[in-house]
Amino acid sequence: MGKSTAFKDTFSFEERCQESQDIIARYPDRLPVVVERYTKTDLPEMEKKKYLVPRDMLVAGFICLKERLCSYSCRTRYLKHLA
Repeated sequence: MGKSTAFKDTFSFEERCQESQDIIARYPDRLPVVVERYTKTDLPEMEKKKYLVPRDMLVAGFICLKERLCSYSCRTRYLKHLA
């Protein structure tokens, strides 16, 4: 199991806010979302952390995303907003 740094530890709050504002200005109908693997799990590392999702998407809509990210269908993902 590889060691990865949390997104919020890698980028400062100001950097995350600026990136969020830039993305929202470029894609006003989308919401930037960071999806990370829980550090105390045996799940494999994910290739991507940042996603753009429709603003009207419900959390339940991430079920399809979860299935694409991980072969462990019984595990859940925890979502964090960029800011």
